[in-house]
Amino acid sequence: MVNPLLSLASPEVYGIPMILLIGWRGEPGRKDEPQHRVQGKLMPGMLASMDLPFEIVPDYEEGAREVVENALAQAKGRSTPFALVVRKGTFSHYEFHREASPNIMTREEAIECVLRAAGAFDPIVSTTGFSSREVFELRERMGQDHSRDFLTVGSMGHASAIAAGIALAKPSRHVVCIDGDGALAMHLGNALTVGLRKLNNYTHVVVNNGLHDSVGGQPTGMFGADFDAISRGMGYTHFARAKTPEEVTEKFAECQANATGASMLEILTKGGARKELGRPTSSPMENKNAYMSFLRG
Repeated sequence: MVNPLLSLASPEVYGIPMILLIGWRGEPGRKDEPQHRVQGKLMPGMLASMDLPFEIVPDYEEGAREVVENALAQAKGRSTPFALVVRKGTFSHYEFHREASPNIMTREEAIECVLRAAGAFDPIVSTTGFSSREVFELRERMGQDHSRDFLTVGSMGHASAIAAGIALAKPSRHVVCIDGDGALAMHLGNALTVGLRKLNNYTHVVVNNGLHDSVGGQPTGMFGADFDAISRGMGYTHFARAKTPEEVTEKFAECQANATGASMLEILTKGGARKELGRPTSSPMENKNAYMSFLRG
């Protein structure tokens, strides 16, 4: 948010009053993942250094109303953005009511098909959230180590860029990026870089369930997107779509056989994850070091 808030909405530029609602993940003193703890510790200081007024929303209605009214008054009176910071547990639980998905595969089943189809020396880069957690547990279940997988625990939308860097540095290795539809949409410019560099050792697997599944299940709108047109418009030279495990195996092999440039495989799945899905038991630093050893080997 830093760029538009400072270069566009600031009182010294256009002076645009707005209310920001920011979830405080990684708040100091609360148990959370490493990538959240780093940002959570720094967030109040970052807001202050940006001269951005903010207030923490109380967890009772009367206090919350007072804070919101003050935020509106300051935003309008000073022509400035005002941030409302929300602690975990402030809001009651909310369930999205979605239509049943017509797709039969889960994301975890789709990822398992990809992992089994990939070669033993193929580096894997998986996107943030449930996808990386499922990659980790699938390796455990299959009795395999984790050295060939880079788990992008943060930086949503950037797994494709990480995978592209590896594909450029290791042209003899076929890199597989396991991405999500929401993550792809967030930083679509990464796909343009992949296409322009004609990376024929790059298979971009996009698991499309139409949801920001790992951060609340909000719809992405990507079920209606034409991934074939998107990928080819970005310079990818092969596109395939799969809806069943058998199709995933078949289409993935087609993508890896493409010698003219990057390939994209869209896998249509239903949303959701196992309730008992765990988190990686190794630290991000351990993951990085093992992955680098795998790449050197």
